[in-house]
Amino acid sequence: MKFNIPKLETYFGSPIVQTVGCRASGVQNLLRKLAETLTRLDEHGSPMLSYGKDIDDAIAEVVRSIDCLNVEKYKHIPARFFAIKLLEHDTAVMRLSEFKPAMDEAEKQIRHLWDKHAIEADTFMADKRYAMLAGACRDAITTTAERRREISDKIDTVLTDRFLGLPLFLVIIYITFWFTFTCADPFMGYIENAFAWLSELVKGIWPETIFPFLRSLVTDGIISGVGGVLVFLPNILFLFFAIAILEDSGYMARAAFVMDGIMRRFGLQGRSFVPLVLGFGCTVPAIMATRTIESEKDRATTIMILPLMSCSARLPIYALIIPAFFPEKYQAFTMWLIYIIGVAVALIAARIMKKTLFKGDGEVYLMELPPYRLPTLKSLMLHMWDRGRMYVQKAGTIILVASIILYICNTFPQKKEFSRNYDELESQILET
Repeated sequence: MKFNIPKLETYFGSPIVQTVGCRASGVQNLLRKLAETLTRLDEHGSPMLSYGKDIDDAIAEVVRSIDCLNVEKYKHIPARFFAIKLLEHDTAVMRLSEFKPAMDEAEKQIRHLWDKHAIEADTFMADKRYAMLAGACRDAITTTAERRREISDKIDTVLTDRFLGLPLFLVIIYITFWFTFTCADPFMGYIENAFAWLSELVKGIWPETIFPFLRSLVTDGIISGVGGVLVFLPNILFLFFAIAILEDSGYMARAAFVMDGIMRRFGLQGRSFVPLVLGFGCTVPAIMATRTIESEKDRATTIMILPLMSCSARLPIYALIIPAFFPEKYQAFTMWLIYIIGVAVALIAARIMKKTLFKGDGEVYLMELPPYRLPTLKSLMLHMWDRGRMYVQKAGTIILVASIILYICNTFPQKKEFSRNYDELESQILET
């Protein structure tokens, strides 16, 4: 692809810097251009965008209402920006109490546009912006080959197929868990042996007669407790490695597209799918990711069902219980089934809430499917490192304190008389 940068700058009325995100190239040029532009805001241009006479007249009326309010706090932002956002029912701007008096005028103009011209302001303005973008791209960008997009479209005919999309999605998620279990198993054994060796080493160096309680606390409480949690670190790393592949390759957007039709039956939208997938890792960033959901009702519903998704903190519990009750050949399937049951319960709960607590019509969901890309190893490793670091930090703080508290609770008060001599019974069993 070849870009005519000066022509693009004319279309957008703004300086443009070429960057490549996955390689971090062009970032310094971008920072330099930002610093330069911020000192000359008066010379900044405006985009070649027109919404048409009817919309422009409506925007002008709302701008006059906003100017009459004389809001000092937002003087540095053009009133036209707020006018457009009010006409689009932007939730962030509508929550600003300073502009509540102008909302009546915005609603009046929205009704006028619909009654006189059959124009829905929010979707019409979005269409105009997309049309302007398409025109700019046709005029300023030339493509030497379309093969990449053709291959991407051919793949999409299968992965987003009405009938094959969902089964393929479930198969991909199953492969993700199979990959996690299979690759993590040997590393879990290494970590378990390392902590057992460390515990025996401390016991060998530290005489049993010197501070016996503190010695037992360190070896049986701290080392065993933290080690028993860190042994599941490989599971966390490989799970997020697989999720990073799905995100960076572009499949996660397809998964949201495939799930949109299903999730709408439960009162949600495809955009809710991404936070729900992030909920497999950690509920906190998943809740933060719901900010992309414009509908307040859909956002609240998604937040309330997120705790039903199995986060990474539950993965060690599953990894401990499943091998204890299921043979190796069924372990990946059992893990997959647990996650699917959690998703099913979450969707049922969402349906109930949308019928009771959060009644209302669903909103239009616009989605762009990017072309498939080959993930870079650097990006995958950074994703793994970030999630693994968070997990280790928890093990080094919260879990460490919990291990000490649990050890003390299990140790005191010490019972000296037992109804049965379990040490003797254990030795008898071992002898037989």
